[in-house]
Amino acid sequence: MTRLGYGEEMRRWRVEKHRENDRMHNAGSHDFTEITAGSKAEGLTCLLEGDLDLLTVLNGVLCVEAGISIQTILDGVEVYRMDTRVYPGHCRLLQEGQTHTRWE
Repeated sequence: MTRLGYGEEMRRWRVEKHRENDRMHNAGSHDFTEITAGSKAEGLTCLLEGDLDLLTVLNGVLCVEAGISIQTILDGVEVYRMDTRVYPGHCRLLQEGQTHTRWE
């Protein structure tokens, strides 16, 4: 497997390159942060092999579970509470506090 490019050393190199790419992309002034996930993040596939899974996180938005106190959350952060009393594997987001910034 090492000769084919799937050895432990190549996997670690790929993981570090994807993390470096994420850091460079997120260094710009964006309203979101992107995180590489899936097989690319684990170094299991080469650049053009398979798909690219990206997790996009909106900056300034926080989702909390039931039982978390929102009194300690900074002003300017839009807060949503997860309601899991719906279908298994799903949740409903309930807006707890509104900020001056609106996401459209």
